Amino acid sequence: MCHLLVYKWSTEGIFTQKLQTSRAAYGFLSLISADILLLFSTSLWRRKFYNIFLFTHVTGMIFFPIGLVFHMPSTLPWVVVAAMIYGLDHLIRIFKTRICNATLRPIAELGMTRIEIPHLNAGWRPGQHVRLRILSTAVGVLGWSEIHPFTIASVSGDGLVLMVKKAGDWTNAVYDMATKSDAIYSGGWGGEKKAKVWIEGPYGGVGNTMMDSYSGAVFVVGGSGITFALAAITDLVQKDVQGLSRVKAIHLIWSVQDARMCTRRVGL
Repeated sequence: MCHLLVYKWSTEGIFTQKLQTSRAAYGFLSLISADILLLFSTSLWRRKFYNIFLFTHVTGMIFFPIGLVFHMPSTLPWVVVAAMIYGLDHLIRIFKTRICNATLRPIAELGMTRIEIPHLNAGWRPGQHVRLRILSTAVGVLGWSEIHPFTIASVSGDGLVLMVKKAGDWTNAVYDMATKSDAIYSGGWGGEKKAKVWIEGPYGGVGNTMMDSYSGAVFVVGGSGITFALAAITDLVQKDVQGLSRVKAIHLIWSVQDARMCTRRVGL
């Protein structure tokens, strides 16, 4: 409806005249902000131009409610409530956030970076993920401000492990950062790089599903999906040793692009 109104004003040659009134100008501001949010939310921008996607969404979400309130003052209570909910969400996230020292190791055969945080060893369940931010300009001038979700590849008690697959500019920068080793690592990955990381979470998981209540388990994963299977299988094996699991048969089907990937130690 708003777009039709703008089109009507344009065809009648009164668009500029209408925008001289503050009510119409603020309404147009909200309309443009909503259009920007819609346009830059498509998968192309999210995957290929993440920084543009992030910038447009932050600015769009700031100007949209501002324009809405001045265009229609009766919406003020709704905007205030929405802002309070949004603010509460970010406040809660602070209590789920940790800044830790991490070790980055490249795994060339998998095209991944293994990130280990040994001092963060509890507080999550198999299948959950965290949001990761690397606090270093080595991942780009603004790369330190980007935050990305990754499935946890370890179980509580063994330290937090993430497997970051090269899939874009940021993850490629993380891999390149890991290859610039600070020291030689004797565990088989070649070198290691120390970094400060921001961990937020955990989130998600398998919900109410109790994997240890079944007699058998089959995991079918592809590529970096091995991270979910690693955590789940390790947890099932540990529970079986403790007599807390009914699972007696586990099958893992891992689809990879190169057979050499299966010979590399990734935590199994």
